[in-house]
Amino acid sequence: MTRLSVAIVCKNNEKTLGAVLAAVRPLLDLLGGEGGGIVAIDSGSTDRTIPMLEAAGARIIRSPWLGHVKTKQLALDQCTTPWILCLDSDEPPTDELIRSIVKAIDAAGDALDAAPAGYRVNRKIWYRGRFLEHAWQPEWRLRLVRKGRCRWTGEDPHDRMEPIDRRDRVADLEGALRHDSFETFAEHLAKQVAHSRTAAASALSAGRRSSPWKLVTSPIGAFLKQIVIKQAWRDGIPGWLAAGSTAAGALMKHMGYAMIMAGGAGTRLWPMSRKGEPKQLLRFIAQGGGGGQKSLLEIAAGRLEGLVPAKNRYICTAEAYRSVIRRDLPDFADQQILGDPTGRDTVNAVGFAAAVLHKLDKNAAFAVLTADHIIEPDAVFKERMDLGFKLVEADPRRLVTFSIKPTYAATGFGYVERGTPVRDVKGAESLAFHVQRFVEKPDLARAQAYVASGAFNWNSGMFVWKAATFLDALKKFKPESYEGVMEIAKAWGTPKQKEAIDTIYPKLPKISVDYGVMEPASSDKDFQICTVTMDVKWLDVGSWPSYAETVAADAEGNRKAGRGDAIIVQGKNNLVVTGAPGHTVALLGCDDMIVVHTADATLVMPRAKAEELKIVHGMVRDELK
Repeated sequence: MTRLSVAIVCKNNEKTLGAVLAAVRPLLDLLGGEGGGIVAIDSGSTDRTIPMLEAAGARIIRSPWLGHVKTKQLALDQCTTPWILCLDSDEPPTDELIRSIVKAIDAAGDALDAAPAGYRVNRKIWYRGRFLEHAWQPEWRLRLVRKGRCRWTGEDPHDRMEPIDRRDRVADLEGALRHDSFETFAEHLAKQVAHSRTAAASALSAGRRSSPWKLVTSPIGAFLKQIVIKQAWRDGIPGWLAAGSTAAGALMKHMGYAMIMAGGAGTRLWPMSRKGEPKQLLRFIAQGGGGGQKSLLEIAAGRLEGLVPAKNRYICTAEAYRSVIRRDLPDFADQQILGDPTGRDTVNAVGFAAAVLHKLDKNAAFAVLTADHIIEPDAVFKERMDLGFKLVEADPRRLVTFSIKPTYAATGFGYVERGTPVRDVKGAESLAFHVQRFVEKPDLARAQAYVASGAFNWNSGMFVWKAATFLDALKKFKPESYEGVMEIAKAWGTPKQKEAIDTIYPKLPKISVDYGVMEPASSDKDFQICTVTMDVKWLDVGSWPSYAETVAADAEGNRKAGRGDAIIVQGKNNLVVTGAPGHTVALLGCDDMIVVHTADATLVMPRAKAEELKIVHGMVRDELK
């Protein structure tokens, strides 16, 4: 009975492939047979690899190199036997491992439903005729798997096998894979350089940010882990080399991307927020005790300090705001501002950024942030963002959203219901959860029930994900948007860039990222939706009542802001904002009112009517909008 196939991925591996083929021959003689044998994906070998595979009777499938994960998955998919042994072309199994594999498959027999989904084996470095017993040890890899129960995942070049259903059981085998990764120090260092060029890009999503402190401590920590904890020094010079190369890899993983969404008209902050200078660009938020004021976008950009390098920060905004942003935020180069000709909602803003970043870096992971929030304390924000990147590193299929621990029963926010905790990332157990469901803005009764249950958070509109993963989701759920942003990315950096944006972007279907991607992805097995709880002070400055919370109140609850003067007599809980220097606004006997004065328009309304301001905005002359 045919029970086993061996899946191998090859390209110019004549130096190591012979040992692998010789090691698996006795195994296939026992468990192979018709339909079994060796299945090899070859990505353009020009040495003796193909003749060696042909001599071993392998079924050879020629394919372009698709990356580590996709190419290995292709090999796995081509196997039809109940059991599959997945090997790299430099991983011959030891005799002890061969015996363990035979024993495990014999024990399972025909009762496959009772067998584990797969078996892990320990991979050990083989150097000059001996194993390194300490460096990188133990290195357990899922290699013997049942057909249809496991898949390849991870980030190139760091691929890994895992059960499709994470509830499935896996077990361990005795013996080892002999990792014939290098013969000389020079060869090893050359491999590390090539490997690190790919790994450095993948590490953008690793959650180890580029602060000076971590830039110093992470390589030191990686080195000490190998030398002290793993005791690699006991392996002699190869052990020291292992520690050094690990430290070098850690050093290269201090990069990341972030994109601030700075669109939106800010109509609920009229008459100060206008088309030419919307709320995110208004310098009307008091900062510090010196009387200085900043815009919401400046504050959002400041939160990126210590989170991602300056060159990896992007802003997605209306093209019309480019000159103002360059003036106020000179650290953002022209190519770091993704200008669109007209607003097409958040799914296209995020898709635009994802497509551009993916063109620049195939392994890019990035945070999506907003330009209309006050978030304090900053340290907690950065800590939770860091966790979000780590979640994506652990599983690239994840789409991570950040949710705010509610302080009251808000009806103006969407909610996220937390499900089971995420347990595969250290430190995530009490902070990261699988998403049970998304809920749109509820009425007061439902909002009160959500908060009372303790299982719901506010949806913040902030995310972390792989650019490639988001594009996969966009392609699946909003294919028209996907095609459009990919065409824009194709033209990015060429003379046709502006023409492509101006022609394509206005035609993209207008929809939010929550409706367009997150909600359908939450019920799709190809993606895993997680939320990280942020217990921070979170203020969405989208209306005059919320803006009032940024202004200090007097004993009567009155708040005054702006460059003019305000006099309030016999009144409580009022907000007066005066935009024109030398102008005075006076209130007598008024409670719970909002008065906003500018040079050409004045707003007077009860605080309770703030959400209806859009009606007024729709009625004013275009030049006042």
